[in-house]
Amino acid sequence: CASGYWSSPRSTSCEPCPPGYQCNNPAISPTVCPAGLYSGPTSTSCSSCDPGYACSEGATAPNMEEDLCPPGHYCPDGVSIVSCPIHTFNPYQGKTSSSDCLDCPSGYYCVSGTGVLSTNNLCDQGYYCNKSRVLCPSGTYNSLRGMALVEQCVACPSGFYCPINSVYPHPCTRGSYCESSSASPTPCPAGT
Repeated sequence: CASGYWSSPRSTSCEPCPPGYQCNNPAISPTVCPAGLYSGPTSTSCSSCDPGYACSEGATAPNMEEDLCPPGHYCPDGVSIVSCPIHTFNPYQGKTSSSDCLDCPSGYYCVSGTGVLSTNNLCDQGYYCNKSRVLCPSGTYNSLRGMALVEQCVACPSGFYCPINSVYPHPCTRGSYCESSSASPTPCPAGT
């Protein structure tokens, strides 16, 4: 058989090597191209897929649409799918490098592999987010999502206390008093 063709042991004719396979020995059945490699028809070997893609086994082109690297990730070598690190996001397909992962905007929290930002990525209550997610400090609370600065954690009012990460102020307990910005109730002195 000619290069790029093969023949089964009982056959007298040669068949073209199918796309997605390699036929480097005409006496052996075609071998499927592994993930990250592709081949066209009558190929004797598989070739590397394009960066920005993660070719699946048996790929027939270096840049098939179904193999395009997904948002939240980058694909440096045609086979690897690497998640963007925590505190970053990537809303686009087909990216090739970690430098394609963008810093998470203030007021949002991005886990590893975050793609398109949505309301699900807004910073949680009790936190503020400026590249990372940080607990509101003791003596403050935050009942809103999407806060970006520690100054947006509100001082706990008198008569209430706010432990770290408070969403709402807690009423001061009986037998205690709570001044403004209290992290915990203070027991009243004996005899009062």
